Amino acid sequence: MMGSSRPDVPGETLSSQQVTNVAIMWGIYAAFYLGRLNLSPALPAIAESLKIGLGEVGILGNVFFWCYAAGQIINGQLGSLVRPHRVVLAGLLLVAAANVGFALQSSLGMMIVLWGVNGFAQSMGWGPMLRILSSHITGGQKRRISTFFSMSFQVGTSVAWGLSALLIALGGFRLAFIVPGVILLGVALFWRSTGLDSGRESAVRQQSSLTAIFTDIRRLFPALLIAASTGFVYIGFLIWLPTFIQSSDFLPDTINSMLTALIPLVGIPGMLLSGRLLARQSNIFMTLVQVLLGLFICLWIGSATSAWIQFVALLGAVMLASGIAALSLTSIPMLLVSQERVSSAGGLITAVWSIAGGLAGTVVGSLAERSGWTAVFYLWMACTLAAITVALMTWMKNRQSRL
Repeated sequence: MMGSSRPDVPGETLSSQQVTNVAIMWGIYAAFYLGRLNLSPALPAIAESLKIGLGEVGILGNVFFWCYAAGQIINGQLGSLVRPHRVVLAGLLLVAAANVGFALQSSLGMMIVLWGVNGFAQSMGWGPMLRILSSHITGGQKRRISTFFSMSFQVGTSVAWGLSALLIALGGFRLAFIVPGVILLGVALFWRSTGLDSGRESAVRQQSSLTAIFTDIRRLFPALLIAASTGFVYIGFLIWLPTFIQSSDFLPDTINSMLTALIPLVGIPGMLLSGRLLARQSNIFMTLVQVLLGLFICLWIGSATSAWIQFVALLGAVMLASGIAALSLTSIPMLLVSQERVSSAGGLITAVWSIAGGLAGTVVGSLAERSGWTAVFYLWMACTLAAITVALMTWMKNRQSRL
């Protein structure tokens, strides 16, 4: 049976210092996305520049998320063995270098290599940052903070898409990688100056072992299955939503550009809803079942309609998928394992999420070209149904436990 984590009553309210620390960590992790999701708006321009199809250029998404997944396993463990502040710093510097290098390339092969390096570097942020965050808040604060911290996904995505769209319009897709690279260099220097870190290194060293990893896998197995199913859907949104919006004939180009930047923010209400449900029910799998059912309904409506109705259904899907991302990637690692294993568990779940999601790069692009976006909706519905089945079975099995 999976472990439980009940909220601690004392210390529910964050102190002013805790608020400052959480805000800094939130902003630093959001900044990672500037050098990560700048690829999505640039995909059509890169394909046109290299004279290749969307399915071919989608390999950049595949390689990124597979390298990101491998890095999550490695760097999640690394964040449990060494000072996580240094891991995050190294990641920021490497992401900045990879983005600038990517902008200078004219061959798909070198772009693939550098974007794979970027994927590995991006993985140096999440697990170690979760460990730092977990060490600065109490158990009773984690339920409230976990979904809030996940909003860094949405804001980071929104800023990355909006900035990239603007830079592409001003100077071509290469500018969309040079500018974020320079910005991230400044972010790295700021992070270095904060000195935020976790101070439980000796205890973590004793807990980090191959046996502990397999224990995490066994304990988190249902969550890993859900992460695989929903990761494909969520990352498919991240990679291909800008292209889907650009292909919408019923929307003017100016509206398309604005929506590209604003759509990720739709995920914030989904994260707030998920957090509220989790706080009230204290059962993470019950919450997952409810949010997944909502996602399935939105995808079904989207598959059966077109124009504005389809677009509104897609907004609902983005909102709920973002809530699922918050529960899977933040709440589960912080609530279902010990503090010493938060970095490792966070890396493990995100790795599985990313391996499955990496397939969305070529699968969704090729399916959209061959069979249209309705077929893509059907595929996303099938993945969501699989996740509902696992979450429901786990909830029923553990319905006597408050997870």
